[in-house]
Amino acid sequence: MLSYFLKVKKMIEDSDLHKIYLSESIRDLGLSMIDVFIPIYLINTGYSLREVTLFFLLYSVFHILFSIPAGRISAKFGVKYSILISIPFLILFFVLLFSLEFYSLPLIILAIIKGLASGFFWVGRHTFMAQKTDHEKRGTELGKNKIIKKIFSLPGPLVGGFILSLFNINIVLIFVFIFLTLSFIPILFIKEKNEQVDLKIRHIFRGLNLREKTILINRGIDDAMNDFVWPVFSFFAILNQYFILGIVKFIEKFFLLISDYLSGKAFDKNGSAVIKYGGFFSIFLWIGRFIVKTSTGVYIIDSFSGLILPFIATGVDAECFELANSEDKVLHFIIAREILIHVGRIILFTVLYFIGNLKFIFIFGFIYSLIYIFVKFDGNRKKQGENIKCVNFEQ
Repeated sequence: MLSYFLKVKKMIEDSDLHKIYLSESIRDLGLSMIDVFIPIYLINTGYSLREVTLFFLLYSVFHILFSIPAGRISAKFGVKYSILISIPFLILFFVLLFSLEFYSLPLIILAIIKGLASGFFWVGRHTFMAQKTDHEKRGTELGKNKIIKKIFSLPGPLVGGFILSLFNINIVLIFVFIFLTLSFIPILFIKEKNEQVDLKIRHIFRGLNLREKTILINRGIDDAMNDFVWPVFSFFAILNQYFILGIVKFIEKFFLLISDYLSGKAFDKNGSAVIKYGGFFSIFLWIGRFIVKTSTGVYIIDSFSGLILPFIATGVDAECFELANSEDKVLHFIIAREILIHVGRIILFTVLYFIGNLKFIFIFGFIYSLIYIFVKFDGNRKKQGENIKCVNFEQ
C-alpha cells in the first residue's frame, strides 16, 4: 500500500493530468468543510424544505443551461479555461451564502451562480479526464484520482462540523475561500494544446443509446439521494448536531478512501459489472437507512455506504470516459453526460418539492439500485473491439 501512495505522489509531480488531481483535491478540501451542511444551514436560517428543494432543483436547471456555453469555451480555448472560469463564480456563490446571515436573498440568485460555476467546472474537468486517462487503466486512474481527493478532504467534514457547532458558517467560509483560491494555481501550469473542437449542439446526444441515457439519469437521482435527501433526513430526524454529522461524513470518507482503490482495480478487471455489484448492495443500504433510528446506526450505515458507493461512481465514470473516446466526440459526450445527470436530479427534486416528505423519497433509493442491476452500458467498446452502432434517441 505504501508503494502505491508513493506512485501517486510521483504522478502528481509528473503530468498535467495530476495537476488537475492536485487542484481538485485542494478544491475538495474546502468544499468538504461546507457542502454537506449547505441544505441544513439554509433550513436553519429560516428557509423551508420546499424552498431549499427548489433551490437545488433550479441549480440543476442552470447547470444544464450553462453546460452549453462551457462546452463552447472548452471547444474554442481549451478545457482548462472552463475550469478556471468556474472558480471565481464558486467563490461568489459562497460570498452570497455568507451574506444570508445579514440579508435575505432570493435563492434563485444563488442557484444561478452555483449552476454557472458547476456547469463550467464539470464540463471542463470531465472532458480533461476523458482525454487524459489511459484506456487500459482507466478504472485504476480514476480510483487514484478519488483517493488523492479523499486524502486531502478527509478532515473537511470533521473540521467544518466542529466550527459550525462552536461558531457560525462565516468562519467555515473563510477557509473555503482560501482553499478555492489556492485550487486556481495548479490549473495555470497545465500546458494544454489549443486544438479547437467543432462543437455541434444538435450532435450532443449522438452515440448514447437509451440504456446509457437511463443510467446517467439514474446517476443524477443517486447523487441527489446521497448528497441531499439522506444527510438532511439523518440530521433533523436523528443526529441534530453539526459536529455529529461531520463525524459521520469523516467516517464515510475513510471507507470511501479504501473502496476507491478497490473499485478502480475491479473495473479494470470486470468492467461495468462493478456497477451491478454496487447496485445490489445499495438495496441493503437503503433498507438500513429506512429502519435506522440512532446515531450509532447512522455511523454503521454510512460506513457501509462508503464501501459500496465507489463501485457505482467509479464504474459509471470510467464507462462514460470509455464511451466518450470510442465515439471520438469527447466534448459532445461530456456535455450530454452533465445534462442527463442533472435531469435525474431535477426529477428527484421535483418529486420532493411536491411531496415534501424526505422518508417517502427513500423509495427512489430502491428504484435507482434496481436500475443499476438490470440496466447496463453496452460495454467498454474499445476494449472489446466491437463496432457497435449506437441508436440516436434525440428528439
